[in-house]
Amino acid sequence: MTSISEHFSKSRGLLNALEAINNWRALLVLFATGAMVALVMFLAGVLGAKMGSGVIAGLMGLIALTVGVCGLQAAGLLFMDQARGTPLRSFVDALLGGVFSAFRLLGVLLLELLAIIVWLIVLALVFLVCKIPGIGPALYAIAFPVAAALTGLGLFAMFYIGNTIAAPSIWDGNGVLPTISRLWVVSKQRGLAVLVSSLLLMLLTAFASFVVFQVVFMGVMTTGAVSAPVLGTSMGLPGMGMFTPMVGGYGEYGGGGGGGYLVAAGFGTALLFAIGLTIPVAIVMLGSCLIYLQVIEGLDFNQAEEMMQQRMSDAKRRMDEAKARAEQSMRRPETSTAQPPAESLSTCPQCNAAITSDDVFCGSCGHKLK
Repeated sequence: MTSISEHFSKSRGLLNALEAINNWRALLVLFATGAMVALVMFLAGVLGAKMGSGVIAGLMGLIALTVGVCGLQAAGLLFMDQARGTPLRSFVDALLGGVFSAFRLLGVLLLELLAIIVWLIVLALVFLVCKIPGIGPALYAIAFPVAAALTGLGLFAMFYIGNTIAAPSIWDGNGVLPTISRLWVVSKQRGLAVLVSSLLLMLLTAFASFVVFQVVFMGVMTTGAVSAPVLGTSMGLPGMGMFTPMVGGYGEYGGGGGGGYLVAAGFGTALLFAIGLTIPVAIVMLGSCLIYLQVIEGLDFNQAEEMMQQRMSDAKRRMDEAKARAEQSMRRPETSTAQPPAESLSTCPQCNAAITSDDVFCGSCGHKLK
C-alpha cells in the first residue's frame, strides 16, 4: 500500500488545479449556470410577490436547483476531461451528460441518506436496550461513547472524504453502485490521504479567492473613482464615496438623473464579482478531480463491487420474500358456495325433495330410498 508520505508528495500536483482558469468551456458553463439560477430566483421573487403565492416561488426554486445541479455536473465532466488530459467534450455532450450525472449523484446521496437513517435506527435500538432497569445506566455509560465515536467517524468520512470522491467518480463515468464501492475502498485504505489533499485544496482555493477578489475590489474602487468626475456624479457609484466630492445632488449627473449610470455600475460590479466567484469554484472542481485520480491509483475495486452487488441482490431477494409472505397472509381462505355436482343430485320419488346418492332415507318425508 502506498504510504501517506508518498501521497503527500503527490499532493503537490494540486497546484495544477489553478489551470482550471484555462478551461474556458467549463468556466462558461459555470458562469451561465450561475446566471440562469440568479435569473430564475429573481423571477421567483417577482412572481411570488405579485401573485401572493408561495407555490410559484417554491416551483421556481426547484427549477433553479435543478438547473444549478445539472450545470455543475456538466462543468464537472469538462474538468474531468481536463484532469485526465483527454480532449474536452462539446457543450451539447457536456450538458446531456450533466443531466444523467445529476440522477446518478442523486442516487448516491439517497443511499447515503438511507445509510444514516439505518444507523440512527440501530442507535435507537441500542439505547432502547439501555432502558433495562438496574443495569441500564451502566450499559448506557458504555454504549454512549462508543456510539458517539462511531457516529462521528462515519459522518466525518461521509461528508469530508466520501463526498470529495463521489462527484468526481460520477464525472469519470461510474454508476451509483461503482461509486459507492469506490467510496468504501478509498475511505478504508486512503481516507487520510483524501483528507490531507482536501485540506491543501481548501488552502489553495482560499489563496486564489483572496487574489481574485482583491483584484476585483481594487479595480472597482479605482475605476469608480476615475469615472465619477468624468460623468459628473457623486458618491452613488460603487467605490467612489471615499474618493470623490459631492457634485450637485446625490446621484445627479450634470443636473440630470443618474439612475442609468447607477444601474450600469451595479450591473458591471455584479458581473465582475460573479466572474470572480466562478474561478474559485472551478479550482475546487478541478482539484477534486485530481484528488480522485490520485487516490484511486493502484486500487482494486472489483471485489468491492461484487460484494456490493451481492448485498443488493440479497436485499432485493429478502424484500421479495417479505412481500410474498405479506400477500399470502392477507389472503382469506376461499369458502366454496358451489352446489354438489349435478350428477349426485336427484329427487325423492314420493315428495320430489332433493336427495343425494348417499342418502338412505329422504330428509323431507322419510321415504326409504335404499
